[in-house]
Amino acid sequence: MIIETAAAFVSTISALSSIIKTVKSAKEITENAVTITNAIAKKLEPDNRSVKALAFTQIDDEYIKIATENIERARKRFIESWRDPSLPQSGKDQELEAASHTICSELKRLMKLNRGVLPGDDRFHELWANHNCS
Repeated sequence: MIIETAAAFVSTISALSSIIKTVKSAKEITENAVTITNAIAKKLEPDNRSVKALAFTQIDDEYIKIATENIERARKRFIESWRDPSLPQSGKDQELEAASHTICSELKRLMKLNRGVLPGDDRFHELWANHNCS
């Protein structure tokens, strides 16, 4: 009976050891998964400057609306010219320059009215970068 009890005890210790190793491995895997998940989420998260910019938005919404309408008209003109097969490449390039000039002018105007900062809208930041408005 002592041998059977000792064997059961050793078996129990061995099982507990296996459980502890499994729990430690699971914890390590979980920590790694959380780290990877956070890294992926950070990479997928847009470069969102708007949260910070929203705090600094001091401009009247009407100004933003007007600038947005002017920007959209410039973009539509450029898109139409780009689709026009009769317009030579040089004409399309001129239309791009005109659209970029209008877009940058509107964005600079918004910045001037908003204490030197673009209002809190990622579209404005993307347009600024895409049209090299520096």
